[in-house]
Amino acid sequence: MRDNRAVIATDAEVLERIDWIREAAAERFDEIGINLNLMVVAGQVPRYLWMNMGEAARQLPDSDAITVLRGSVEQMCERLRISRERSGISYVVVGDELMEPLAAVVARLSGQ
Repeated sequence: MRDNRAVIATDAEVLERIDWIREAAAERFDEIGINLNLMVVAGQVPRYLWMNMGEAARQLPDSDAITVLRGSVEQMCERLRISRERSGISYVVVGDELMEPLAAVVARLSGQ
């Protein structure tokens, strides 16, 4: 089984890593694009995570990992807004299996 620490990293762990980048980049930080690769959206876990994580993937939708986006569309939007404000994350990435569940969030956040 692969090392899945990045998949289950908490907000605090990711913010710590981004702070390292912020400190090293200093005044250039605002020029850096930081992305977040969402692994779970609206309870949907992609097939490749099931294959890599086995039964551990079953727990992902309920985890507090920063890569998990759950709740109502408004709750998911708010989580992304908060992540952007706290961390400087400029864009999110999802695999093809998560595009449909993310569509309503994208539509709501368009232009923000």
